[in-house]
Amino acid sequence: MLERLEHGSRDQKRAILFNLWRFYSRRDEVISVYLEYLNHDDDDLRFDALVLLGLVTDAKSHREVYVRSLSDPDPRIRALALRELSEFGKDALSGLKGMIERMLSDPEMGVKRAAMEVLKRL
Repeated sequence: MLERLEHGSRDQKRAILFNLWRFYSRRDEVISVYLEYLNHDDDDLRFDALVLLGLVTDAKSHREVYVRSLSDPDPRIRALALRELSEFGKDALSGLKGMIERMLSDPEMGVKRAAMEVLKRL
């Protein structure tokens, strides 16, 4: 399956990513694949990987992934990262306040809205 993921078409890759979570016994390998795909050139595959990572892990265990995703070129990824970060406590978010405040000037309204929600929690 991993070979098909590496060499398959975009649609095959997406289908495989969406089915990897079923392999509970290989959870660490699945998480590794999702983390790897967060660096993919394809925006949709990066977005899917971030969504799926959130389904198989506790967001708090991957805080740095969500922080790094705040600078992704895809606004869906930035907004999703903000929504995941909003689940963190005030202490975990206080160091990110400046970065999140700068996101209020993001060109995408969904990102601005998500940034406002996080800032409300602070």
